[in-house]
Amino acid sequence: MHQRLPYHHNEIPPGQKSIYVSIRFGNPTSGDCRNFGICKMKVFDGPITRFQKRNGYALARLSIVNDKKQLLFEKAFMTKASQKLYFGDGFFFVEAEATLGEVLSRRLEIENTFLRAGKYPIIETLTSFTLTF
Repeated sequence: MHQRLPYHHNEIPPGQKSIYVSIRFGNPTSGDCRNFGICKMKVFDGPITRFQKRNGYALARLSIVNDKKQLLFEKAFMTKASQKLYFGDGFFFVEAEATLGEVLSRRLEIENTFLRAGKYPIIETLTSFTLTF
């Protein structure tokens, strides 16, 4: 279910493991990342101010919360068109299974895991969209 929460729910708890990842939206099986889901995800090691906003891409914080994976997409690091296309219906649609990959799994000290195909509810605040899987 789509929820709007006040700004103060937009924070990762102190001591929580999280890393910034750059994301290219789309279907990883399409070859050119069209349609919906997460086509590519990689660790973003630079200062977040260097992230360039453009359609089809986002900067997000990946973390583990209560043994679940959580992606917090900050609106400031997405174009309005991407926000509307990928989060506008209150759900995040994943057409094909996507893997976190070895590098991300090592950084978070978890086993390699997958984001399965499906329709995921999001939580929207004034500044972000949160997806839990």
